Amino acid sequence: MNCKNTALIAITDNGINISERLKDSIKYDLYLSRRFYSKYSAGYFDKLSDIIETIFNKYDCIIFILSLGAVIRLISPYLKSKYTDPKIIAIDDAGKFTVSVASGHKGANELCEYVSSLLNNIPVITTASDVDSKISPEYIAHKYSLKIINKNILTKISSDIINNYNICIKNETGINMEYNNSENCNGYIIVTYKKNDENKYLIMVPKILVIGIGFSTDANFNDMKNAIVELFNKNNFYTDSIKTITTIDIKKDNEYIKKLSEYFNAGLIFYNRDELNANSLYKSSTVYKYTGAYSVSNASGRIGSNNGRELIRKEIFKNITVSVFEYEYK
Repeated sequence: MNCKNTALIAITDNGINISERLKDSIKYDLYLSRRFYSKYSAGYFDKLSDIIETIFNKYDCIIFILSLGAVIRLISPYLKSKYTDPKIIAIDDAGKFTVSVASGHKGANELCEYVSSLLNNIPVITTASDVDSKISPEYIAHKYSLKIINKNILTKISSDIINNYNICIKNETGINMEYNNSENCNGYIIVTYKKNDENKYLIMVPKILVIGIGFSTDANFNDMKNAIVELFNKNNFYTDSIKTITTIDIKKDNEYIKKLSEYFNAGLIFYNRDELNANSLYKSSTVYKYTGAYSVSNASGRIGSNNGRELIRKEIFKNITVSVFEYEYK
């Protein structure tokens, strides 16, 4: 179960009793009808419809102990996309059923099964691939934290899977994926950081590339961003694959490197010169003169990638040096 934060909503005594059965296994924020005020540690509401929008936008998992029809009426104005909506499940007031309501392949189905196992009731999952015991593309993307690049052909691939066409997974990364493919493939899901034919294959991109960067004091955000974009375009890499940006710790107060990590939605790690020197396979006296480290971009990228595969040793721009590594999962 993958919930960063969870809301649980109940309106009856039975609902509260069910919530109590879950509290030792699931960390949640409890929301109750005002008539239970002061009896429990919870957020209270007079009308549930008044707080649904706030809950919908605040939590990535929502558990309703409420009829399915009521849940649908409450959430329908706020549903936008199965890629961004929270994972939503509903439990009936008698506790007999747990139903996956929204974002099933993004994790609601998994949450539904988990909660059902805790309550020892019947899980209700209606997504076609799950009914037929088939793995959906959305589930694969959710499980391995992959970004689907070309969602325009997702419907076709999903339909092919449901209709028993053999869709194979071609994994071009070091991520260990638990799927076996046959030789007779009617189509492909490609897990990669390299640009592919987006009209032919369903492309899923992992956060797997580590960018080591060294830069002079006159380098600004646009200089850094443009250098990385140019380098990635040149090598046909997806910028969505950037997992982490690394550099030397004397740059830790630089506002542009922080903005860069935010722009690429990537982590940011700083290393001191001793760490860098211990991992400098390529040494530069010029770099050492200004930083006390023999290598910044390559050495920091090597450390940050867990000594992963070196894809680009060093690319020099006007005031920036960039190295690229594939993260090594061990």
